[in-house]
This record gives sequence, structure tokens and C-alpha cells, in this order.
Amino acid sequence: MSSSASIDPRVPRAHRSWGQRSRVAAVLVLTVVLVAAAYGVVQYESLRTPSGPTLTIWTYPSFFDSGLHPNRTLATIVGGFENLTGSTVVLEYPTGDLASALLSARPGTLPDVVLGLDEITAGQVEKAGLLFPYTPPNLVSVNATLAGALGPPGEVTPYEFGYLGLDYGRNFNNASGRPFGGGDFFTNLSAQPALASQFIYEDPVAGSIVGEEFLAWQVEFYTHVLHENWTGFWSGLLSHCPSSCPVTAPDWTDAFNAFSSGQGQSLVSYTTDTAYNAYFRYGGAVNSTVAFVGGHAYGWETVYGAGILRSSPRIPLAERFVNWMLSGTVQSLVATNEWEYPANQTALADLPSVYSLALSPSEITPLDPYLPPLQASQEISQWILELVALGV
Repeated sequence: MSSSASIDPRVPRAHRSWGQRSRVAAVLVLTVVLVAAAYGVVQYESLRTPSGPTLTIWTYPSFFDSGLHPNRTLATIVGGFENLTGSTVVLEYPTGDLASALLSARPGTLPDVVLGLDEITAGQVEKAGLLFPYTPPNLVSVNATLAGALGPPGEVTPYEFGYLGLDYGRNFNNASGRPFGGGDFFTNLSAQPALASQFIYEDPVAGSIVGEEFLAWQVEFYTHVLHENWTGFWSGLLSHCPSSCPVTAPDWTDAFNAFSSGQGQSLVSYTTDTAYNAYFRYGGAVNSTVAFVGGHAYGWETVYGAGILRSSPRIPLAERFVNWMLSGTVQSLVATNEWEYPANQTALADLPSVYSLALSPSEITPLDPYLPPLQASQEISQWILELVALGV
């Protein structure tokens, strides 16, 4: 059964497809141009008449561009801050993931602010001592647990969060005995060749951060919920090869393209996909779930945050921008442009109605606390070595 009739050819929305994404449109209000910058950085620079200091920000190419009016949205965020502070903001999109770009940058080339460090990459940058500690006033509007999800509060400030999910075709699920939704899909995928052959995931061995997050979810679920050896899941998948192997992809974009073209009927993606499809009227033939045991939901929380670089000569302006990211102006745009949940609890209480179709974060137990940010990269690197030894 092909899912292509019910899945949208969506505006790119995953934060982790570094170097694989193209911008939907130039920002008309800011009159941007594309120029080549040194060290693999792609830069969008405002052509407005410079006034006051310039703030350089590194972020992901899909930054707030997955809504109905991406030009208007970015103008509100960036242009609004420029007008508020009399500054000029330059957004740059490094190739590769943000942590690697920061850690490999030549002296004197670091930005003032980085937007998009997550629960996998934040710890790497913190360990390197690159970040200037800052606790924004608006952090009082963020749940205390979320405020510390990316390390000690004051290092990387969360501005949005969500959950990985397993997207699946409803018709396929019904025809297969309903193995997804309300059950332990990990065990089902591993045990049933017909399900394994329809499973698409981002490959952690190939360096996909979504794949690494999925691996972390699976390992912690097996270890702390099922109390089983985590490698059993992968051994089960491999046991069905070569006839019923899952489909692997190097990143979320390729994985989603495979899903939308009917190469598989389940995909590692995000729980908000159901809300996204409803918002853009792509239909409801696809649902998204997390892992359930005894009726209890367990998931992997994805958190995105802002950090200030210690080397910045514009620390006060950088602090104002980080605080701006938690303002009502910016936070009100998160849900329908990032398709994540706003970190600010006031904005979180005012979600669009389509979010009722997504599994509520309040119903999911996050497994992230078992893998603190400061040890995430080390643990995941070891797990990947074990996957390679298994033949994954």
C-alpha cells in the first residue's frame, strides 16, 4: 500500500537534515541575498541600512520556515528584534550539524549566538567551554525540568521541544493487526518480518542525529522500561534480512521522501506530524505514536535551545536576543512554523486546535533523563560501535 496519496510533499521541517535542505523562499521583508561564506557557511544577510551593532547567529536552514508565511514569520522574529534594538541581524547556516561547526570553527569566525543546539549536541559545546553563561529573565516562564533539559540552566536556553514519533499508515496498521498505536512498536517491528520490511529509519551509523535520537530512545526504553538487552531489537531486525530488511536513510528528509513515495509504511519522525497534516489539509491517513507498555507512553523528547558564544564582543545584545526567543512574540510562532511545542508555558497553553490530534506531551514519559546531555555523545558513540559490530 502506498502512502503517497495521503502524505504531503511537505515544506521541509526537520531540524536535523543538515546540508540537505533548501530554503522555501527568500525573506522578502528583509531583502536577503545568498552569498558564499568561508568555512562552508551559507549566509543570508540583511541588506537593510546598518544601524548599530551587527549580531551574527548560526542556526539550521529550516529555522521557522515551515508555516504558511515563512517570509512574514522570519521578518517578525529577526526584523522585530532589529527594530527593537536598533541592530542588524545576520543569520548564517553552517554545513553539517551545529556542534561540529562550532567545534571546528577557526579562531575569530564564531557567531555571537547559536540557535538549535539539542539534547545530543548541546553537551558537546558545553564541554568545550564555548558558551557564555546567561539566565534570561523570560526563563521564569519555562518549566523547570525543560529549562535544564540541555544541561545546567544558563548554558543553553530551550525555546521549543517535541517528541520523536513513529508515523504509520492507518490502513496498513489496521490490515496488520494494529501493531502500532497503544503498544510496544519496538518489539513488534523486531519480531515481525512484514513490519520490519515496511520500517524506515534514519541511520545513526551514517551520522543522522535523528537516527542517534531514535537509538537513544530505543536503548533507554529497552534498558529502563523493558529491562532487556537493547541489542535484541536490532538483532531481531537483522534476522529478517535479506528478504524483509528495514529501509535506512542518511537523514530525515530522505527518510520522509521514502515514506511519502510508498517505500515503507512506518517512519521515525515526530508526533506533531498529525497536527501538521491537519493544518495543511493533507488528510488523516497517517498517525503517529510512541512506545506503550501497560498503557503507559514512553518517548524521546527533542529540545532545541539558544546559546551565547563566550567569544562574542556583543554579549549584552546576544543576551537580549536569547531572551527575545522566549518572548510572547516569538513563542506564539513556534507551533505552526517549527511544528514543535513552545517552551514558554503561556504560549504552550494557547496551541492551535490541530494539536489536539497529536499525542500530548503531558501523556508521555520522557526517557531523556537517563542520558544527560553531558554524556550523550560519549554513550551514543559507544552504542554505534556496538551496532556496527552487530552488522547494522
